[in-house]
Amino acid sequence: MSNVTEIKRDEEQLDWVGGEVAPLPEPTAPTAPRIATLSSSAMLVTLGLGEWGTSKKDKAQSRKVADDNQAQRDTAAVYKDIMGGNATVKTLKSMTADIRKAHYELTRAWESKGTRILPSVNFFEYKDCVTKLIAERSALADTFCNDEYDFITIPIKASLGGLYDESLYPQAHVVRAKYWDELVFAPVPESGHFVAELFGQAQDDLDKMRADFDVYTNKKLQRAANETWKELRPVVINMSKMLDYSDTEKSTGFKDTLVTNVLGLIKIMRSCNLTNDVRMTNIADKLETALYGVTPDALRVSGALRAKTKQQVDEVIAQLPTLDLF
Repeated sequence: MSNVTEIKRDEEQLDWVGGEVAPLPEPTAPTAPRIATLSSSAMLVTLGLGEWGTSKKDKAQSRKVADDNQAQRDTAAVYKDIMGGNATVKTLKSMTADIRKAHYELTRAWESKGTRILPSVNFFEYKDCVTKLIAERSALADTFCNDEYDFITIPIKASLGGLYDESLYPQAHVVRAKYWDELVFAPVPESGHFVAELFGQAQDDLDKMRADFDVYTNKKLQRAANETWKELRPVVINMSKMLDYSDTEKSTGFKDTLVTNVLGLIKIMRSCNLTNDVRMTNIADKLETALYGVTPDALRVSGALRAKTKQQVDEVIAQLPTLDLF
């Protein structure tokens, strides 16, 4: 009787919490692993930056220099910095260069100019770094144009003397508009994006377009890889050269960047190897092994370490592509 009573109590409890027990789902086949595609492993990014050019050609002074030297007037050119080396303008110029440097380090070539390809693994680092630098430059441009620009012509006029030309100084809002920026992300197109319906029954034409597009994409990916090889070669050759001295010879006086430059390129070879090039992976592995635990100071102190590291770097140099990259 106790067993029956307990069973009834269980049934009552089931009724209380909502009735019948839901049936277990039917077993399903395991999901197939997701195959990475170019469009899922990278994106395109276009960065545009503008800045106020303060280096201007002085036509009158150019003619004067040519005339004073009895030369043809198109053989001499005199340029002047119309901001007289203003510190804020210099900083803005430096910030523009820093933005471009970060953009180029985290991306690889795609088009000959403008659009570059950004590996997905670099996206968040790129977005955080580049957008932060852009915001900082924009804020400084605001400060310069709103608070400084209208008050600096007097000292600049004094510094330029007879080279001063008031017509070269537009209003502050015009100068501010010259410091523009544009950052656009876009997916990498693939041959499968062509719409077959547009071609009706012309399957041959569609297939040819897809094949041509695949050739085009492969060339772009090779351009991206070639950029990495092109950057790597002079850096490792320089390392080999700078390490080539014994303890009894005069030091080459290499800087800490001798090591950090190579480590930076190893990171690029890892993240920007969009075609999974085995040779690039192997060379990155060898360089990483050669520099594991190696510091610039240790290389300066130990001739044996310099010799060993140089030998490993030379082996890498021998394996670099020798084709005409560009």
